[in-house]
Amino acid sequence: MLEAIMNGGYYWVPFERIRAIRIAPPEDLRDMVWAAAEIDWPNGGTGVALVPSRYAGSERAADKALSLARSTIWEEPTPSVFTGLGQRIVATDTGEYPLLEIRAISLATAATADAGANPATEAAAGAP
Repeated sequence: MLEAIMNGGYYWVPFERIRAIRIAPPEDLRDMVWAAAEIDWPNGGTGVALVPSRYAGSERAADKALSLARSTIWEEPTPSVFTGLGQRIVATDTGEYPLLEIRAISLATAATADAGANPATEAAAGAP
């Protein structure tokens, strides 16, 4: 699930509904909170988005490396439940990648054949 701000709204976009994501390299302080991204939809359209660069609560961390998304730690508030602080991590079957080091993600999913899949348009129209 990709958490994103698009077209003035807040969305959770299933990765199955995304063809590709390109993330701009961090250039200023804003990028430590919101990474600028361009999303390719399966229908051939594109959209711009801001993707949260750090986990919720990181802004309150005493360690500035966490609050500025320069590192990541995992806490276990209850047994077997983990929460992150600091920069978000993208976990795949091949490894874990810090969000701000990623430039592009290509997603090969069944939805790429669905020319009508554009969650930003559907959400704006009130579709679930």
